[in-house]
Amino acid sequence: MPSRTQKLPADNCHLITLTVVDWIDLFTNLAYRQIITGSLNHFTERQGLIIYSWCLMTNQLHLVVKTSDEYGIALFERDFKKYSTAEIVKAIDHTDLRQDWMMDRFENFGKSLKKIEKYVIWQNCCSPLYLDYRQPNLLMEKISFVHAIPVQEHIVELPEHYLYSSARDYVGVKGPVRVTVLKQGLSKFKMLSEN
Repeated sequence: MPSRTQKLPADNCHLITLTVVDWIDLFTNLAYRQIITGSLNHFTERQGLIIYSWCLMTNQLHLVVKTSDEYGIALFERDFKKYSTAEIVKAIDHTDLRQDWMMDRFENFGKSLKKIEKYVIWQNCCSPLYLDYRQPNLLMEKISFVHAIPVQEHIVELPEHYLYSSARDYVGVKGPVRVTVLKQGLSKFKMLSEN
């Protein structure tokens, strides 16, 4: 797997999982789920992020994405965490009964890492997995993996029944995040649509 600083080919993709500190079930709250979907859309519109697959669980966000050549996966991870953290911290002050407990956990995590930011919501290491776009079977396998997570957790029977996932887009139902749906061709993928 290439290092984060290595120049990747223009057709690079990554499987990335972002995890909330201490595995706090932050995304049981609708307001925080909406912040994540809004943040993902923000990055597709402003940073050229292409999302092929996503799934938001109670304490993790799973993505198969492609970043632009000049805006690599490490920069996306850093900026997404910073952007979504600021939005969630603002929302915690107004909506959540667990606010004191969560803010304490997020502040203590930041102190333990000697971070400049007062609150840290996301764990540091996400270990993105490089996916060669020229290997369509591998890419579709990872997209299916992301969609299958709610089924494996016994939340839904079919991936497309889970509201906070791109599995719905792959069966023709527009979801809350702008997704580029891929269809496997004989030798490479064809982009079907951008929602």
